[in-house]
Amino acid sequence: MYQTRHSSDGTDNRAASALVGLVLLFGLVIAGAGIIFWAGMDAQQSVQSTAEVDTAETSLQEVSSTLSTLSFKGDDSVTEFDLSGKDSSDASIENDGEVQFTVHGLEDSCSADVDLGSIVYETDDGGTVAYQAGGVFKQTESGTTIVQSPSLQYRTRNLDGRELNTLQFPVTNVSGDVDSSGTVTAETAGGGDDALATELCLAGENTDQIQWVQSITITVEGSDYQAGWKRYFEREFVDESPDHVSATVVESGDEVSVTAPLGAGVIPEQFPVDDATIYGGMMMGSSSGTIDVQAGNPSQADVDSYDSTDGPYPVSKGKHGHVLTRGNVEITANSGTIEGTVVAEGDVEFSGGACGNGDDEYCIDGDVYHDGTIDESPSKTLVNGTKTNSATLPDLDPMDDRIELTIDVTEDDNHNDRDDVTAIDADSETLHAGDVTLSDGVYHLQELTVADGDTLTLDASSGDVVIAVEDGVTIEGDVEVEGDGQVRTFVGADSDHVTVGEDASVTVRDADGDRTHRSNAFWLVCKAGCQATFEGSPGASSDGAEFTGVVYGPGGTGNVELQTDSEVYGALVAGTVTFDQAYFHLDQGLPSTAVDVDGDGDPDLGGDAGDEGGDDGDGPDEFECSETDDGYDCSVTYDEDENALVVNQSQAEVTLLGSRIAEPKLERIETDVRNPMNISLVIDDSGSMNHLTNYGKYNDGEKTYEHVSGAHSLWSYSSWSPEKSVSAASYASAGEDGPAAGSNEQWEVTTESCIGGFCWSSTETLNPGETAELEPSDTVQKRTFGEETTTVPEGYAYVGDDDGDGDIEGDIPASRVYYPGETISGTDHDYYHEIRIDGNDPSFERLDAAQQFVGAMNDTKDRLSVVRFWGVEPNEQAQTKISQSSDFGAVNGTLDTDAATWESSSGTPMLKALNAGISDVETDKTRDDGKNVTETVVLLTDGRPSDDSAANLQAIRDAASAAHENGIRIYVVALGDEGDYNKALLEDIANVDGENPDRVGKVYEVDNADDLSETFQRAANDSQESTRNVIEYKNTTTSVNVGGSDVDFGSNTNDPTDTGYTSIPLDSALDPGDLVHFAVSTRTCADYENLGAVNDTSDVQETRCAGTNGTANQTTHDSETQHKIYTNGDDVPELDASAWYVEERYDETTVEEIVEAYDPSITNGDTFSLPENDAIVVVEVDDGDSGTPDFMVLYFDASTYDPDEDDAPDGDEAPDDDDTGSTDGTRNGYVIDVGSKDVNVSSSDPRVLSGNPSLGSPTSSSDDSPSWPPRSTQYVNARD
Repeated sequence: MYQTRHSSDGTDNRAASALVGLVLLFGLVIAGAGIIFWAGMDAQQSVQSTAEVDTAETSLQEVSSTLSTLSFKGDDSVTEFDLSGKDSSDASIENDGEVQFTVHGLEDSCSADVDLGSIVYETDDGGTVAYQAGGVFKQTESGTTIVQSPSLQYRTRNLDGRELNTLQFPVTNVSGDVDSSGTVTAETAGGGDDALATELCLAGENTDQIQWVQSITITVEGSDYQAGWKRYFEREFVDESPDHVSATVVESGDEVSVTAPLGAGVIPEQFPVDDATIYGGMMMGSSSGTIDVQAGNPSQADVDSYDSTDGPYPVSKGKHGHVLTRGNVEITANSGTIEGTVVAEGDVEFSGGACGNGDDEYCIDGDVYHDGTIDESPSKTLVNGTKTNSATLPDLDPMDDRIELTIDVTEDDNHNDRDDVTAIDADSETLHAGDVTLSDGVYHLQELTVADGDTLTLDASSGDVVIAVEDGVTIEGDVEVEGDGQVRTFVGADSDHVTVGEDASVTVRDADGDRTHRSNAFWLVCKAGCQATFEGSPGASSDGAEFTGVVYGPGGTGNVELQTDSEVYGALVAGTVTFDQAYFHLDQGLPSTAVDVDGDGDPDLGGDAGDEGGDDGDGPDEFECSETDDGYDCSVTYDEDENALVVNQSQAEVTLLGSRIAEPKLERIETDVRNPMNISLVIDDSGSMNHLTNYGKYNDGEKTYEHVSGAHSLWSYSSWSPEKSVSAASYASAGEDGPAAGSNEQWEVTTESCIGGFCWSSTETLNPGETAELEPSDTVQKRTFGEETTTVPEGYAYVGDDDGDGDIEGDIPASRVYYPGETISGTDHDYYHEIRIDGNDPSFERLDAAQQFVGAMNDTKDRLSVVRFWGVEPNEQAQTKISQSSDFGAVNGTLDTDAATWESSSGTPMLKALNAGISDVETDKTRDDGKNVTETVVLLTDGRPSDDSAANLQAIRDAASAAHENGIRIYVVALGDEGDYNKALLEDIANVDGENPDRVGKVYEVDNADDLSETFQRAANDSQESTRNVIEYKNTTTSVNVGGSDVDFGSNTNDPTDTGYTSIPLDSALDPGDLVHFAVSTRTCADYENLGAVNDTSDVQETRCAGTNGTANQTTHDSETQHKIYTNGDDVPELDASAWYVEERYDETTVEEIVEAYDPSITNGDTFSLPENDAIVVVEVDDGDSGTPDFMVLYFDASTYDPDEDDAPDGDEAPDDDDTGSTDGTRNGYVIDVGSKDVNVSSSDPRVLSGNPSLGSPTSSSDDSPSWPPRSTQYVNARD
């Protein structure tokens, strides 16, 4: 019970309650206001903090774009950007660690460091947002996130069909100070490009250290944003790289690094023998050994020469089979002859008595240089030439290190498992037995063995072949080298390096299969101490080994043995060589080196001495070039017939200056915010769907059939053989264990039995493998049988039957039904019945498909009805089986239960059906929530209207047209053969050519009812599409064709978000005299990636492709009007891509503006003012109907040669610029482009910084030479 409490002193305090209440009320109000105030302050601070971070992110992304553009300009170039904040302490310049590059070659590595000077915003909540090396990172209490990726690009590009992994990473190092908020300036303060290139062995004096880049390690050390770098490395190098790329990311302490492959992996050119030295045909390095030449066939010289460049042996036979040794030469027995010069640091001895007759036969038909004694018969002239008592030979370096390196590198990186390689057992790393082929590539084997009777074909038609062998080489069969390339085999064995057996051969053939004796085509390179044996024939029944090639194993030990009747064409370099009635032919077509053997300062052998030496095959053909003060200047020219550049340099690069390929369009999109839908499924149930009668209709649970014929046997039998008694039949015998019936035989055995004068006979059939106890008086006959196999034709099905009783109704449940295209044989069943699949949809697939369509709709907003139509006048029916409903479960349940009432009969009243469907969807234009309704009709039919009069067809078109005008979209599914329906009418119904995309439907043509479910699913997806306005930047690929080889840019060249300029070097692909032209291909977008609204007031989105569907358009040099080349003095084209959406993205819309933004010095008014080596290429693309031209502008820049620094052509040779790249490091410009640019940031006036009154314009260096264009910032080459 409630009661009033009184005070203890008896006084009445009830009057104080109002005052207390008022005080409490004020207290609550004040407390509440305080809570609201502080909560509001927290909310306001949270909003302000979020806005602050967003502002910092946006600001630094703009800074990144600005600095990227600035870094491509020359030194002392200036720009400005905004770093506005609440106060001057918001932004600062910090040195936040360094990035280290380590370039790995085959043997050596080179490293260089670049500072990570960064611009850092510090937010009030203690977080930071920083610009660093082109990226923007955000750091909060929850971790580090990547706002914008760094300027690193790791790509897989294509060079002449070969994939190369490439890296671009220009690092901008920011320094300076920001002492106030607001606008600040940035000035390029020179860069470390030249020094960086030299440190990384990519240019300058260190280029020989790394001739082939294999991989790179990038390490970020001491950065506060290490976690962001780690995630970026994982995404760029691991997640988004092709499957064949194996990159590793490692984090340790304050470092995170990534190691990734560069280039194309191993290629044959990385393992050359160009530095192998050949002074003569036979070179021995052992001072203690003796060349022992024992006579062979007296009608043939033992040692002579030929020149494979002039023809095979003996067509080009000569007397230059030189023998050089640090030891002795001994010619023994009869008729041993050396037709060439002999150089011996030891003695020259003749024995056997009859190697020369002093008249026209000589032991040595040439000069002799010796440092020991010469033992010559006093009665005969054994040397047909001068004899000089002075002989000195230079040392030859062993190849051990080269061999070990080749084996080590190829152990982990080789082409053994390449798809086209079938010759190698990948597990054992040996050759498969039999005849096998290896084409161009690099291979690693444990041993190289070619067995007797086998042939190994080494196809060097498309390129060289390199084989690294851990152990030895044994050839007992045949090795054939084909094509114009070279095979180099590096042998790692420490003993028994090479054996070529008797009757074995190594031969070289040209493209026509003719033998050439071109020994430079096959090299066996072995270690010092090389042991090689060319086995001889023990008798007339076999031939000795025959070998065309070079055995190269320089050193002071080892021996090459040529046994009886063996024959070598080429060259031999080893410790010693022993002949035993064998033959050696020096190939003068091999590259040779001049050598002075008598010490007089003039070369005596090799090179250009006397008549020595063949073409070394290095370098391109000679080309004409005039010498200037700056070097050799060979201007580009334009070939009008080919619409291509003719280039006379071996170094060049192409820079993409700008791409203006954009198109406004309406894009169909699926969207979650679409309007609700009214849908009517109008489904054909005319007789053509299934006109079977109940009689003869069978259903296996999947399809309905009509019985046609049966039963057909699946076995064929021969006639029975004549009946014989068991004793007379050769294939049978009496007794318990008689022979069994054969695998394809049946026997019939008849036995006669008698009891009490009553006799009867019984017959037993024996199937394959069965036996019976036979009596001699039994009679037997046999027959053979075979299994039949048949394929089910279209329109039919076969039912298996094992009893042949013709009861198909009894067989179907237990037997399998075989459908069109499947096979049935006697192994499956003894008989089959033929049944016909009748009607376009006898199994009501259309109802299953309709249920799937219903399942794809949204039951919270959509409504759906189903109309069934059939019949002919006056009994046409278009019956609404299910009225508009959003209870899709009930709709599908009704379709299940109503299927039995669909009888598939009579005609196709299309007009009545269409009107019924249109009427169903028009029931409510708006819903209770006021949202507009999208109205859609889906019509399924397999035939033409029953009434095909012109008046009725027009009435159908009119009904559909009225529906379109009323905003109704119609989709049509046409089932069956195209000839069965009126396609033109159905396309009109669907309004496929309509101008308003929101009123355009589709026609889906379906051959088979089995495909209806998939088609209805497509219709369900399409019907839910909406449209929006977009600006489409199609993905575009650009390639440069150089002398027939394609070099591409490796990525989308029409990405509107890309800033700066992209270049590709052409050094390794370029030969003087090559034709150069371009191809630009746009791709059809399969889907879109939003890039944001065109501007703040527009909802039009800029998009680029997210997936492509083939080529939309391609422009090549075949089009003289769209592929145009401009050289010095040509008029600048007037192409202009001006359009509101282009101007929102780009400041430059004309060719002239694009070129001048890159380098204003290369235009002079309306004409080009280009260096003689350069050209501008404009490729126009037919892309869309916007009326604005779409085009791309490229700059071709070929360099001059400095005779003091480069390998300038001297009239006798050109720079080494074959398709493998030169050895000066420039080849690596293909795969690696790292650079650094120092940028000084300050709050000072830029004109004070640079001394340049023209703010932000390009400046000149102190020698007044233009600093534009900044090519060295794009690719680090030797000429930078």
